[in-house]
Amino acid sequence: MGEYNETKLIRNADGVDYLGYMAVARDFSKQSNDMRRAIVALKKRIEQFYPLVDYKYALELAEPRVAELEEFIARFEEESYGIY
Repeated sequence: MGEYNETKLIRNADGVDYLGYMAVARDFSKQSNDMRRAIVALKKRIEQFYPLVDYKYALELAEPRVAELEEFIARFEEESYGIY
């Protein structure tokens, strides 16, 4: 990963942007015929983008988004009884 301040700033902004409910909207609209793939994509987003966030302010924005995203995934799996 780049070490320049601009690169770090963009990486943090992208990391925050790809987490949260906008991620849900993106993935479910892209995978509208296959909810299982949408859930897998959401889980992958957490693994892929959350580690990119390392600036203090970006972490303050990302942490509640990740918590909400994890809660959404858990509730979705619970309410669909794993049948999706």
